Amino acid sequence: MSRNRLKLNDDKSEALLCGPRARREQIGISAVQVGDASIAFADCVRDLGLFIDAELSMCNHISSVVAKSYYFLRTLGRLRPMLTQAAANSLAVATITSRLDYCNSALWGIPATQLDRLQRVQNTAARIVTRAKSSTEHITPILQSLHWLPMNKRIDHKVLSIAQSSMSKTAPDYLQEIVPPYQPSRGLHSGSQSRFCLPAVTDTNKKRTGARAFKHAAPKLWNALPSSLSTITSPTTFR
Repeated sequence: MSRNRLKLNDDKSEALLCGPRARREQIGISAVQVGDASIAFADCVRDLGLFIDAELSMCNHISSVVAKSYYFLRTLGRLRPMLTQAAANSLAVATITSRLDYCNSALWGIPATQLDRLQRVQNTAARIVTRAKSSTEHITPILQSLHWLPMNKRIDHKVLSIAQSSMSKTAPDYLQEIVPPYQPSRGLHSGSQSRFCLPAVTDTNKKRTGARAFKHAAPKLWNALPSSLSTITSPTTFR
């Protein structure tokens, strides 16, 4: 930033050291020097509305999304008697679903207990929109009637949409470098298929968080698609 004559506000800088707590404590430092300020490592930082914690559990981000979503759900519940289902659906998509979908590709592979918290928010929104009773009606047909994918499928959909843009060479270069196309060393039938290289996660310490990385998640989901989907070049048609 100094070379480009840009001003950095030292006091507003934050530092985050990611990894298991035991490994972080082995580093032996608790702060980094940024300009004239000593920045202590934070347990959680916010970047463009995404909360990232030191252990990459995404618990803080999910807690924030859930709290804000329930605030709007309470408002939607009070307004629902005066709205048509179509209007209620539009409001739910604008205020609830948009929050659930924001940066949700970073949630791939999170524990089921955390994912369930988001699913309960979506289930509540669906019941408010359709005015369905939780005691007598199962949630799956309700979500299907609204054409709402459940949370785990919404996350897969987002990762696959980004992967499709990488395969079609419309994604930024840094994404295309992360997930290179599969190119066999000799002439094989698989070489003509639209597939990504799937790197192995060999380090035991990285299997929990490393396997959640985009370079592992995107090829795993993409390579499981049928060729009728993986060969589509139009992003709109693919989605």
